Amino acid sequence: MALGTIQGTANIEDCYLQASNPTTNFNDDSIIDGQDTTDATVRRGLIQFSLTSIPSGATINGGTITLTVRIDRSANARLLSFYRVRRDWVVTEATWNAYSTGNNWTTAGAADTTNDRESDASGTVTQPAVMAVDEKLSITLTPSKLQDMIPGGTWTNNGFLLQVATESDDAILYHSTNQGTLANGPILVIDYTPGSSGLFTKYW
Repeated sequence: MALGTIQGTANIEDCYLQASNPTTNFNDDSIIDGQDTTDATVRRGLIQFSLTSIPSGATINGGTITLTVRIDRSANARLLSFYRVRRDWVVTEATWNAYSTGNNWTTAGAADTTNDRESDASGTVTQPAVMAVDEKLSITLTPSKLQDMIPGGTWTNNGFLLQVATESDDAILYHSTNQGTLANGPILVIDYTPGSSGLFTKYW
């Protein structure tokens, strides 16, 4: 078995969608999910990890995404789900209404489970009501979901939508890949068994 660590701006793109500003792109900011206790707007995160460093033919044994808290604006514990995205969204263009300029989500907020995202989550975790600054939250991904996304798989890697179950007074702002130190940005660690000719190269 081998471990592949994917992190850094060369390998990750992220942004968030905001219902109260449905045509504004929020790139180079936090990754946010839930509804902020300081306002009434709902936010959902988008994140995409480059998986090209995982060799084609590898068998995925497991995968874990780790996020680091930047600001806690939540008063409730919620189930946080990661859904595989069906749309080829553009990180500098995606908004609540559109996944890229001139191309709308079927349902705003990437909510349609036929065209925008999957209905069943690739991973879930309980997001606590209170989290400390720089506290880590780890999400275990379903290996078969990740298997389909690596080179040679059957699913186009359009990353994940982050959404909490209730979206009421439960927003957490996580460090994006463009903020702070490398260790505080999103990290995906993949446990895999290489194929007969597969070798892994880390990119930072």
